[in-house]
Amino acid sequence: MNRKTLLLIAAAATFVALLCAQVWTYASGQDSGTYMGIARGMQQWIRGEPVLTHHMGLVAPVYPALLALVREVAGPLAAYWVNPVVCVLWLVLAARLGARCAGDDRQVFPVLLLSAAVPFLGYGLFPHFALYPFRSPLMLVLMFSGFLLVRRAAERQSIPALVGGWLVLLLAGLTREFALIGWITCGIWWWGEVRRPKRLRWTGLGLFFGPVLLGAASAPLWFLSSGSEQIRVFVNIILRSAFDQGWSFWWSNFSGICRGLFDALGPLGLVFLLLGCWQTRGNRAIRWLVLAPGLFLAFAYTPFLVHHRYMQEALAFLAIPAGVGLGLVCAEA
Repeated sequence: MNRKTLLLIAAAATFVALLCAQVWTYASGQDSGTYMGIARGMQQWIRGEPVLTHHMGLVAPVYPALLALVREVAGPLAAYWVNPVVCVLWLVLAARLGARCAGDDRQVFPVLLLSAAVPFLGYGLFPHFALYPFRSPLMLVLMFSGFLLVRRAAERQSIPALVGGWLVLLLAGLTREFALIGWITCGIWWWGEVRRPKRLRWTGLGLFFGPVLLGAASAPLWFLSSGSEQIRVFVNIILRSAFDQGWSFWWSNFSGICRGLFDALGPLGLVFLLLGCWQTRGNRAIRWLVLAPGLFLAFAYTPFLVHHRYMQEALAFLAIPAGVGLGLVCAEA
């Protein structure tokens, strides 16, 4: 491990340590309590004990399974240290992805700085969703890792790296379902980026678009035949919002997300973001591996009430081009 990587990890760990000192002064419940409860239930199931904890809701399995594993290996309190470690990885991988996509290693620390600002600044509750048992930071780590592996597969013409990136993005989707957008944006980027060899090109397109097309074709049949009442209630809420409340409901939430993004970025952050987008305007990697999934993760929540944690996922991606913009300002200064 070279000196620059060690320095990057140390800087990210310092940011997270300061964040812990800032916010670990109050208790947490609601969704984080649900994840911990599911983890306890998984532990009981693995041990063959009666499952005493039951939680309503449809939750992708990867994050609760990670909490259950940590609880089993290191004790129940160790699970509360999972997300601080994951946040260090989030900042390091965001910096690496920004530098690789921009094609300039000098962007590593500006991107790291702006990525660290995501939980520090913006809405006051951002640290709550980063440090406590919530699944968004792990989803971001897996998405960034998958994108980096796919980029390496394109550069080295490596099918194993391609399959590895695909599997990591699958794990991201099994952590938070909307993360599967990474398959689509990676597929679009792969289509324009990889021309030769043809075997690699078509393998990538098949991996990225095949499951998406199969899922789109089978989803209506699965919904109709599914015995899950939770899925039916979820879909009915969206349909009722669309048809009973009309466009005012959708516009109210859409404008709320836009206001939330602008408020969290702030005037200076918005300037950096626009500068970074201008600097990388012809960069397909930034467009499809950073901006597209980030904006999707913001606006995919339009049917729901706007919430702080929805902003965090989008801002984690938007901080990358904003960091490029900050690097441009520093280089010109």
